[in-house]
Amino acid sequence: MQFNLKSPEKIVIIKKNYRKEQKYEKIKSRGGGNLLSSCSKGFTLAEGTTCVATLEDNRFSAFTLAEVLVTLGIIGVVAALTMPALIANYQKHVAVNKLKKAYTVISQFVQKAEEDNGSMYDWNDLAPSTGSAYDKAFYMFNTYIKPYFNVLSDSATYGKKVGGLVTDDYLRYILGYKDGKKIFKTMEGTSFLGVTSDIFFMTNDGFLFGFDYHQTSCFTNYHCYYMIVDINGSQKPNVAGKDVFSFEIYAGKSYTKVLPKYKTGSQRCDNFGVCKPIEHECGDVNYCKGSGHNCTCLIFENGWQMPADYPW
Repeated sequence: MQFNLKSPEKIVIIKKNYRKEQKYEKIKSRGGGNLLSSCSKGFTLAEGTTCVATLEDNRFSAFTLAEVLVTLGIIGVVAALTMPALIANYQKHVAVNKLKKAYTVISQFVQKAEEDNGSMYDWNDLAPSTGSAYDKAFYMFNTYIKPYFNVLSDSATYGKKVGGLVTDDYLRYILGYKDGKKIFKTMEGTSFLGVTSDIFFMTNDGFLFGFDYHQTSCFTNYHCYYMIVDINGSQKPNVAGKDVFSFEIYAGKSYTKVLPKYKTGSQRCDNFGVCKPIEHECGDVNYCKGSGHNCTCLIFENGWQMPADYPW
C-alpha cells in the first residue's frame, strides 16, 4: 500500500511535530537547561500522544562566606545583649516560686502544730524549765517543729552528737563552708545578721529552715518567732534577698499569723484588749540590699513578684 505524502493526514502530523520542536527550542533558550522528556524509552506511543517535557536546571542560589559571617556576628551580638537579662528573669521567677512554696509550708506548719499543741503563744511555757539551752532547743524542735516537716537532718540532732548547740558548725557542715567564712551574706557582701536561729534543719524538698524558738514579746499579748529559709538548701549563693529570706510568726492567744519580716512594726488593740499587728509598707530596696531583712516583704507586698527596681 502506498501513501500519498501530500495527503491531509500526513500534513497534519508534520505540522504538529514542527510546532512541538519550536516549543521545545523556546524552552531551552529561556532556561539554558537540558530538555528532559517524560516519555520512557522502549515504549511505543500511539499516534497523536504528547510527551511531557521538563527542564533540568543545575544552577543553585547560596550565601557568600562574608554574608554568613556577618549574619552569625549579628546573632552573637543580639544573644550577648539579651541572654543575661533572660537568665536573670528566669532566676527571679524560680526564686519567687520557691519562696511562695516556703511561705505555704511555714503557714501549714503553724496551722497544724497549733491544732495539735495549742497556741504558739504558750509553747515556751510548756517546755521544761530546767536543763541547758540545748535541752530546751532539742525539746522544742522535736515536740513542735519536726513532726510537721519532712526533716532530713537538723542541728539539734547534730548538736546532741557533739554535746552542745552548734548551729554554726551544722551550717558549715551542710553548706560546705570552712571556719571563719561568712555563712550567709547580704547583697553588699556583709554578714547577714538575721541568722539568730537556734535550730536549723534540712527538708526533703530542698529547703534549709532556721527557727528561733525564743519568745520575744514583740507586742502586747504577743510572742514572735523568727524563721529564715534558704530556698535552695545547700546550694549557693546563700545571699539574703536572693536565696535566703526571713519571716516572723506573730503568735497571740487567739490570733497567729505568718508575715514577712518588717511587714509590721506596730499593733492596734480594740476595746477588749485584743491586739493585732498592723501591716504597713516594707521600706525601700536599698535596705533590702544593705541588710537583707525586708527583701521578703518587698516581694510579698508586690503580689509575689520582684519589683522592677529589686536589687538582683
